[in-house]
Amino acid sequence: VEDLRLRHAIAGDERVLLFVGKIMSPKGAFDSLEVLARLKSAGRKLRLIMIGEVHSREQDTFPARIRALGLEDAVILLGAVADRREIARYYQLSDVVLFPSQYEQFGIVAVETAASGRPLLGTPVGIMQTLVPRYEFGLLHRFGDIDRFAANLADVLDSPRYRENAARCRPEILSGYDWRSISAQTEAVYERAVKERR
Repeated sequence: VEDLRLRHAIAGDERVLLFVGKIMSPKGAFDSLEVLARLKSAGRKLRLIMIGEVHSREQDTFPARIRALGLEDAVILLGAVADRREIARYYQLSDVVLFPSQYEQFGIVAVETAASGRPLLGTPVGIMQTLVPRYEFGLLHRFGDIDRFAANLADVLDSPRYRENAARCRPEILSGYDWRSISAQTEAVYERAVKERR
């Protein structure tokens, strides 16, 4: 993925954070900016790539917050990316994926992160509340807890064990969450439901 580094002029010593999803307050987009600003002010070399559209009600406030925090050169807003292979390449480029959402029914980004062998920073909602503790490939914080979010990010960036755990658990997660496995599990649920009705 060196071509992506060149495309976005990301220096070799800069660590890459990735955010995938609708860019809005409930998804933790503003929290991600706050944490980025904190760690950059502490001297860390970081870039934040955000894949997704900025929500219509925050199209003015989000860019304004980037400017207020002085992050114009640190945040890359890609907008929506339809090509799943290209999104997968951005996962591979990243050092850490940020998924600090207030709520999730499931949380496909967490599975994509695990399947990419990358560490995850998120909140205990959706699949994250079981997937992350089980495989220990990242850390969780309460939604809106910027202090813990920042501390967790520093920890994950500094400790190779999260990346090692992510790489080690990747095959198991890939096999457990591929579409064939999900289809078989869904079919089994329906079969049980039909038997119970008889």
